[in-house]
Amino acid sequence: RNRQRLTVVLGDDMNALISRLSPDLAGIDDFHPQVYIIGTGLSNMAISLPLSTLAILSRASVVLHDNLSLPADEIRKVVPESCIVRGVGKRGDDASSIPQSEIDKLLIEYAKQPEKYSTILRLKGGDPFLFGRSRTEIDALREHQITYTVIPNLSSSVAGPHYA
Repeated sequence: RNRQRLTVVLGDDMNALISRLSPDLAGIDDFHPQVYIIGTGLSNMAISLPLSTLAILSRASVVLHDNLSLPADEIRKVVPESCIVRGVGKRGDDASSIPQSEIDKLLIEYAKQPEKYSTILRLKGGDPFLFGRSRTEIDALREHQITYTVIPNLSSSVAGPHYA
């Protein structure tokens, strides 16, 4: 169903389109468990994300997203219905934000169950390394020998002036 939605949006068979544009994604399912730390750039809509990010989202088992990344309703347009979509806050001094140490633990908890959660995404607004605390998440993943991939995106500090 999600692939149908993406196919309508993209106007082509999604798998064929992605394989033509991103041949490196062909073997992406060979890594388990796999955590993706993905920046969403300035976008608050799924349609604005790169095809590689949409392809990964379309296979997600778990998505932990910041308030400054895509809203949950946009994420749900792309992920499978069985996907766990959980907001973890991270908007400045927001008291509802989950502490970073808890986010690290959640990533590890899900990644240690690859038969149940094969594709885990950590969505962050902008670029994951600018104010994104990706370093602590990567350190936690490395400590537990969990494979990960980082997909950066533009920060508002770089792209914002272009919108002005």
